[in-house]
Amino acid sequence: EECDVRAVVNDKVYRIQCKVRKNIAKWMLPNTDAVDIQVIKQDRGEPLVVQPLSAWLDDKRDEL
Repeated sequence: EECDVRAVVNDKVYRIQCKVRKNIAKWMLPNTDAVDIQVIKQDRGEPLVVQPLSAWLDDKRDEL
């Protein structure tokens, strides 16, 4: 139920959940002119990586 998209790249399976919001908090959006990824974390939570989908797909294309 939580997996919206299943992608296979070089035999690695990615289970992807999509979240869509009208607005995302500005502090969560990476300044892609200055950084490639942004790491966000809640108190006592696991760090998460935020990056544009196009950049992630470009990285995966390099693996093909």
